Amino acid sequence: MQEPGYTIAREWGVWRSLHERKCPLYNTTMSDQPKIQRLLRLLLLLSGNRNYSLEEIAERLEIEKRSIYRYLNTLESAGLVLLRKNGYRLTTGNPHTKAINKLFHFSEEEAYILYQLLAEAKGGNTVREKLVRKLHSLYDFKVLASLAGKTELEHINALKMAIEDQKQVTLKGYRSSNSQTIQDRRVEAFEFLPEYQGVWCFDPANKSNKQFLISRITEVVIEKTGWQHAPQHSIPFTDAFGMSAETPKATIKLQLNLKACNLLQEEHPQAKQYIQAGSNEYMLEIPVADYHGVGRFVLGLPGDVQVMAPVAFKIFLEKQVKNLTW
Repeated sequence: MQEPGYTIAREWGVWRSLHERKCPLYNTTMSDQPKIQRLLRLLLLLSGNRNYSLEEIAERLEIEKRSIYRYLNTLESAGLVLLRKNGYRLTTGNPHTKAINKLFHFSEEEAYILYQLLAEAKGGNTVREKLVRKLHSLYDFKVLASLAGKTELEHINALKMAIEDQKQVTLKGYRSSNSQTIQDRRVEAFEFLPEYQGVWCFDPANKSNKQFLISRITEVVIEKTGWQHAPQHSIPFTDAFGMSAETPKATIKLQLNLKACNLLQEEHPQAKQYIQAGSNEYMLEIPVADYHGVGRFVLGLPGDVQVMAPVAFKIFLEKQVKNLTW
């Protein structure tokens, strides 16, 4: 519940104060964006419940100590009160600090837990994807990952830095389902998949663009070598079942009952646009990049899905059934 007298205008009073004192957050150009981001991250850091030394702040913001002093002076000139004993932290009783806490909402630990919950949720969701991206832009997940040891967050952070710096990376111990191998892969990462489930990379070994899932990476090593194949970076056609190819392999026609239709939309929400409702059934006519993705869906629902076309897909399913072992 909001405390008496709480208003949005009061919450934003700190930003008006920064503006009146000509804080770098205002009247800026595109070249000022790194400074703005560092100042916002410093505000977020110091509005927590612990003190941070100059060394810790310098490491997190990746700037020199003399620059930190300038940022701290800027905050104090805007009316914020700093505690300078055993490190730095904004005073909790100051109204501006309370406003900042209301704006940022989460501690680092809370943000990390929320990120994990979002990552573990099943299915695709536009709202969830936006939340994940906002969390990643506001909070330093390189630091958050240390709260739980070596996690996927570290891999995401390393890939993010490699993409920004246009550096090649080595995906150590990548577990590939296609090749049934576990090996290092040196690639050029250039774009994340929705919700950071994976990353698009150009693989110089076979000169093609592929997606690599974050969960299958053991470690990400950023190499000194820059991108060598940037003109070839492109995202190929990707179907609703997560398979990709330069062009669609075929158009699949399926007849679904209500159960299959519900599961399809929950597990593969991008397929929703290809569903047509009938009187007692649902028709799905959808382009696919490969038979394996849609094949797993069909074989997982015996009796609930009828394959209408093409014949080549029916033959593929028959071969898959013959390969089953009991």
